[in-house]
Amino acid sequence: MAQAYIQEDDVRGKIYDSKLFRRLLPFIKPYTLSASAAIFLVVAGMLLFLVNPYIIGRVIDDGIKAKSHETIVKLSIFYIIIELLVYIAACIQNYLLQYTGQKIMYDIRFELFSHLQSLPAVFFDKNPIGRLVTRITNDTASLSELFSSGLVVVIGDIVMIAGIAFALIFLQPKLAFYTLSTTPVLFFCAWYFQKRIREAYREVRLKIASLNAALSENISGMRIIQIFNREEVMAQKFDKLNCEHADSQLNSLFYYSLFPPVITIINGLTMTIILFFGGKMVMSGEISTGILVSFISYLQHFFHPIRNISEKSTIFQSAMAAAEKIFSLLDEQTEPSAEISGNEHLIATSSNASTTCLEFLRKDDNCKHSADEQVNVDNGQSSIRGNISFENVGFSYTSGQPVLKNLSFNVSEGESIAIVGHTGAGKTTVASLLNRFYEINSGRILIDGKSISEYSAKFLRSNIAVIQQEVFIFSGDILENIRLWNQNISPEKVGEVFQTLDAADFIKQLPEGLETPIMERGTNLSAGQRQLIAFARALVFNPKILILDEATSSIDSESEKLIQSAIRKLICGRTSLIIAHRLSTINNCNRILVMHNGKLVESGSHEKLIQKSGYYRKLYDLQFKE
Repeated sequence: MAQAYIQEDDVRGKIYDSKLFRRLLPFIKPYTLSASAAIFLVVAGMLLFLVNPYIIGRVIDDGIKAKSHETIVKLSIFYIIIELLVYIAACIQNYLLQYTGQKIMYDIRFELFSHLQSLPAVFFDKNPIGRLVTRITNDTASLSELFSSGLVVVIGDIVMIAGIAFALIFLQPKLAFYTLSTTPVLFFCAWYFQKRIREAYREVRLKIASLNAALSENISGMRIIQIFNREEVMAQKFDKLNCEHADSQLNSLFYYSLFPPVITIINGLTMTIILFFGGKMVMSGEISTGILVSFISYLQHFFHPIRNISEKSTIFQSAMAAAEKIFSLLDEQTEPSAEISGNEHLIATSSNASTTCLEFLRKDDNCKHSADEQVNVDNGQSSIRGNISFENVGFSYTSGQPVLKNLSFNVSEGESIAIVGHTGAGKTTVASLLNRFYEINSGRILIDGKSISEYSAKFLRSNIAVIQQEVFIFSGDILENIRLWNQNISPEKVGEVFQTLDAADFIKQLPEGLETPIMERGTNLSAGQRQLIAFARALVFNPKILILDEATSSIDSESEKLIQSAIRKLICGRTSLIIAHRLSTINNCNRILVMHNGKLVESGSHEKLIQKSGYYRKLYDLQFKE
């Protein structure tokens, strides 16, 4: 996988791909006016720039040689006006190019991020995070560079080259022929060196990708490296990659350093030709001194755009490769989603609804009410009731390797069900399928008698909360990690949630309460504290179906007591699926489902399953034999 990721940065695309460019047009279209204005200013600036070498020649012939002070003054004023116009055009076109490039990059990044959020879980299973980050950052930046300093600038350079060639021929065709005789050599050298520069650039990209991958891996695994005293070994491995990257950079710099002197030599050769033949023509009277000076002035600007165009080929190639990867990502199939029927709506998180639920929980900690007694949310109406049915469900992550095999079971509204079994039995897969992170291969999954394929994924997940073993903590503070930037949920409501979970002391002990900053991935919190945040997050959004996926497997015994109390509050009045390895966490469940190799092999209460002496009894004996 790592090697495949590195190869993703191998730039071998075309310099121009018409299909890809056509796909870029919708992103360019909103900025057609600014882009067109930039192109116009580039072309106009280049054409104005061509006037001044001619003016210099006229100053010599019509002013200095003719001893006309008035002509010199007029032409000098005209010259400075042209220079000012060129300067103004350059300033405006540079801003417009950067503006257009940044706006296009902004739109593409937003489109990519929005699309990523709609992709199914299986996509993220197969694609490294680093690759996706590269698409949104580096690849969009490559496209921005194409528009801000690539495409339009090349158009201006082409206008400059064509304009100078035309001006030389217009001034003196014979001398123009001598002057342009070195152009084929110039183009050959530009092609030769840029071919090798592109190869060197490709090698640099590959080496930097390897270096970044190693750097990211080492920093992420720094604790393991230090625990096992592998600093020296890892430093040697990194040094090797670092050395390879440095060598590739030096190889690239070799061609970069050699190319400009070659252009300078050809420029000097062309200048010699102009001086030799142009001087003879001046002495013979074929041309004036002013024309020779104009030729020399034009020559000073002829070679730069050719070198510039050859250097831009790398930008074009990189941009086309980036566009191909970006559109490949945008072509990924999004999650299947059904239309939401008229009676389906998202769970409200208003102040009144959440407060009512919290008051209900406080009235009876033992939670002996039926689910019907729970106060409905969302303006007095329930989104779903919470009846769950799996009917002969079959599923496999990889074709030919089934994870679930004809799985069938029912969960009534408000019932708490435990799902147990050895690692790989398919317990977590049940939770993933219920949330439509994956689509089943066969059978049906029903909620309230309706197939989940008839619900939209967004609506379904708004009614289901999942608390996992590894709680993901966002950067920010505790408050935002619980309400997930939903401003309708007040800090007071979050505080009430912690009181309901008997975890108010957790907040009081923090230096800044709910506004206490959290380090990356919550490294300044204990496992139990992170789990409490996950429980509070679930309770504040008040779901009808709750899934606890190994929610207590990574916490200590002391924290587990608090977590167990929180679990009793959480499952109150909700349909709950508790997936567990540790059988001590399922004491409060109404029923236990035992899974083995993707099948439901046993179902019943703890006492009934113990007496049966089957799979559950074996699991129980393994954990509590002593």
